[in-house]
Amino acid sequence: MLRTHERYCSALSAIGQELGFSVSGLKTDLGNLDCIWRVKGKQLPKNAQNLPLVVFEVICSERQKAMRGSISNMLVAKPALAVFVLVEKEIKRQKVGTSPEKWLNRIRNYVEKLESNYKGILRIDVWTDKDVDKLFYELFKSEISNLLRRN
Repeated sequence: MLRTHERYCSALSAIGQELGFSVSGLKTDLGNLDCIWRVKGKQLPKNAQNLPLVVFEVICSERQKAMRGSISNMLVAKPALAVFVLVEKEIKRQKVGTSPEKWLNRIRNYVEKLESNYKGILRIDVWTDKDVDKLFYELFKSEISNLLRRN
C-alpha cells in the first residue's frame, strides 16, 4: 500500500512539474501533505511568489479521522484548491467488514460530506487514481512510448 501511495505522490509531482508548477510536500505540526503545486515566477509580486495553488492528499487506506486531519493540513497550506485523490483499488482492498464497493462508496460519501461542510472555507475536489493515471499518460505518452520501444 505504501508503494501505491508513494507512486501516486510521485505521479502528482511529475505532473505538476510538467505543467510548470513548483512542486513540494508540506510538513506541519498536524501532519504532512502529499503534494503541493505552487505558482512560480520571478515577475510575481513578493507575496504571490511560491503561492500554493493546489494541494493533494492521496487516500489509500485512510479512515475518516485521518481525512479530517488532512483537511486541517490543507487549511494550513491555504491553497486555491484542495484535492483528495481516491485510489479506488487500494480502498477496495481494505478489510472493513463490508463489501469493497460499499466501503468505497462510504469513503466517497464522506469526502463529499467534507466538501459540503467546508464549502466557502476550502474548495475541495475529488479525483480518482484513474484521473491521475489518465493525466500522467496524456502528459508523458511520448516518453512512455519511447521506454516501451527500448524494451
